[in-house]
Amino acid sequence: MELLSVVGLKKTYEKRNQVSFALNGIDLSINKGEYVSIMGASGSGKSTLLQILGGMDRASSGKYIFRGECVSDYNDSRLHLFRRNNISFVFQNFALMNYYNVEENVEVPLIAKGIEKKKRNEIVANALKQVGILDLATKNVTHISGGEQQRCAIARAIASDNELVLADEPTGALDSNTGKEIMDCFETLRREGKTILVVTHDLNIAKRADRIVYLQDGRVVQ
Repeated sequence: MELLSVVGLKKTYEKRNQVSFALNGIDLSINKGEYVSIMGASGSGKSTLLQILGGMDRASSGKYIFRGECVSDYNDSRLHLFRRNNISFVFQNFALMNYYNVEENVEVPLIAKGIEKKKRNEIVANALKQVGILDLATKNVTHISGGEQQRCAIARAIASDNELVLADEPTGALDSNTGKEIMDCFETLRREGKTILVVTHDLNIAKRADRIVYLQDGRVVQ
């Protein structure tokens, strides 16, 4: 069953009266529960595509359809709700709140969804246990390793329980052994039936997915 699709997606930038294409007519469909890797050289449009799929940016033209609705037509407030209710992000730089401890970082999206405190505590503890850092729950995120910070980010995605997980170079700031451990954590999300898109330069990471989509010059080439 198809979860999302983009049709003729373009993203352009204008500088000194010259137009450049970050995306130049992307057609792509992703099925519910599918695990997809996106590969391509720097500047190929990988991160731009991910930002549009996550509702963090808008395309210049083309359509983005999610569960049969045209996200491209959403106003800003509806786009915010779309992100909150459907998307979980895992970034290379972890995107954690440095003044919060581990469990507080994982709890943030649950507060935004209005989940009551007792239930939040249960969800957070379960998510931290799944990624193996329950013992770090009360530690400030600046006092744990990069690999542990990324586990915290993945726990946040698990706790959010959103349909679509978008990961942009999730192992890029980590050594190879830690990176492998982090990608093992994505298997937890896969088992839960989440739809996963991972942008990566690492073919070994990409091969874990059900399929690989290659971008070149803002187009799908394979």
